[in-house]
Amino acid sequence: MEGRVLRTSSAIPIACFVALASFLVAMLTGSLAGNEFSTVVGRALLALLIAWPLGYLVGLVVEHQFRGSATSAPEDALKASVDGIEVENDADLVVDEGPIESDGLGSEGSAVHQETGVATGPS
Repeated sequence: MEGRVLRTSSAIPIACFVALASFLVAMLTGSLAGNEFSTVVGRALLALLIAWPLGYLVGLVVEHQFRGSATSAPEDALKASVDGIEVENDADLVVDEGPIESDGLGSEGSAVHQETGVATGPS
């Protein structure tokens, strides 16, 4: 199973969160209303059972939206416009400026660009 990534659906944790939140709200409102414990727990469990499928549907919609934007984002990021020129990737951005002459002094020396005559190096 090397090299294989297992994807889990984000809809299930969202459904569990929605169901648990509805259970807690039902427990709090039922107990604050002064209902009997068995009534409060029964209604809270009913709220949990109804809220889980609704939360699952919400999770599927959210997952679909994020997967759609995540798959199109890299394609959009690869296309860029530089000075009105469409480029497909970073390799197209490399500009050949010609060879650089060096005085052979290593990192402390200066270099002169052949075409422009501009000296580069430490000042």
